[in-house]
Amino acid sequence: MKNSTSKPAISLETIRDFFPITREKVYLFNGNIIPCATPVYEAIGTFLKKWQMEGDACWEMGHAAFTKAKMLFGKLINAHTDTIAGIGNTTTGINMAALMIKPVPALYSSSTFLLIKRLKCTYSIGFF
Repeated sequence: MKNSTSKPAISLETIRDFFPITREKVYLFNGNIIPCATPVYEAIGTFLKKWQMEGDACWEMGHAAFTKAKMLFGKLINAHTDTIAGIGNTTTGINMAALMIKPVPALYSSSTFLLIKRLKCTYSIGFF
């Protein structure tokens, strides 16, 4: 772990430059969809152009990007890429975590337990 006094790898100004909206607005809503960072916008544009012009050739590009993202995230959390799964959204992750703890009815209100029990029976989880 780095010393807390060490200089960050990327400056706050650089990060702010990734979000042009910060030049005009103070954007405080972050509960769901946030403004798109410039590098993300550019990567999506490149992907869409490949999809438009080459059809399923974009699959290889997307898979390579996902593999690289897993590798970088693995380095960040000190985990092997085989232990990292891609999921569709935060709610899916929360539901997966709830199912992993195998809740005991006595510890939860009946409505909470019924929700978890129902998810166990009907919820399907896709791994990439």
